[in-house]
Amino acid sequence: RATSVTLKLLIQIAYDIRPEQLSGGSGWTDSEQYTVVAKGPEGGPVLSEAARQEIARKRLQALLAERFHLALKGGATPASGHVLTVEKKGHKMTLVDDPGPFSLRQIGRWEIDAEGVEMSILARFLTVHLRETVVDQTGLEGRYAFHLKWNPPIRDGESVNSDSVEERSEESLITAVQEQLGLRLERQKVVTDRYTIDRADRPTEN
Repeated sequence: RATSVTLKLLIQIAYDIRPEQLSGGSGWTDSEQYTVVAKGPEGGPVLSEAARQEIARKRLQALLAERFHLALKGGATPASGHVLTVEKKGHKMTLVDDPGPFSLRQIGRWEIDAEGVEMSILARFLTVHLRETVVDQTGLEGRYAFHLKWNPPIRDGESVNSDSVEERSEESLITAVQEQLGLRLERQKVVTDRYTIDRADRPTEN
């Protein structure tokens, strides 16, 4: 269920990409808002959270192709990003055996509490906050619990929304991941998917 969302936002969700990875499309694709209600078939095998999310994205891609006649052109290009690995001394997270749904709860602006999270999900979270692609190369399987807090320094008279604070927030997050989780973020050239809207039509009424 999605309420008051644009087509471009739906595309970003369906293809797990950031706004800067998507281009093209008429003006309405980024301004007109829609409500989407969809339900998949019940039952089936027990899957990991990452597998369930992947199935949900595939179904949303099919919905966009059917209702919006969406067609995308995609390609992989090298871009600056980060590689996520485990520190030599090992990670500091707790392995979780509970097969229940994962939880990634944000507390305030610079703090999260995670339960049952796979490394692929953590990599996506870091991708959003670092505004660059993060590739998981930890080799860690399973689901983990952890608490992460990062505190960028804010100078007198400085807005928390300023670009300088945002840059220090990214630096603080990289340090916190290393110190608190035992994981290392190394800047490298990584392959980033980019998409262009080749066709999109307004959907017909239900």
